[in-house]
Amino acid sequence: MSERIKNLIIFLVLGLVIAAIVVAVNWKLEQPVAQRLCDGTFVASVLLLGMGGLKYVRNQGFFDVASYGISYTIHTVIPSMGPMQDEDLFSYKERKKEGRKPARDMILAGCAYLVLSGILFVIYQLTI
Repeated sequence: MSERIKNLIIFLVLGLVIAAIVVAVNWKLEQPVAQRLCDGTFVASVLLLGMGGLKYVRNQGFFDVASYGISYTIHTVIPSMGPMQDEDLFSYKERKKEGRKPARDMILAGCAYLVLSGILFVIYQLTI
């Protein structure tokens, strides 16, 4: 099994756990089962898509300037932390870019839960 499939399964299971928690929290409310399931899958999709979106933006280097600035400031103000690596912002961004994993698996899992939420919403609307 490839690493991509493993990651996708992990995020799908994470979404299932999130959905189960939301359904369990709403269990005492007087709602149809389809509405509870729709709520749970929607919350799972929003969380997975939100985290995946932030991971995608991070992979593009959006937060690197702030990270570099904070690191530079800390090493300047607290010299006991050791000297700052001798690199400029561009080389810092390139070094950070090498170890990052893509966000597509988390985004795909979030999209799957969003589609499932839409289907459950249609079922809920047909039953009321």
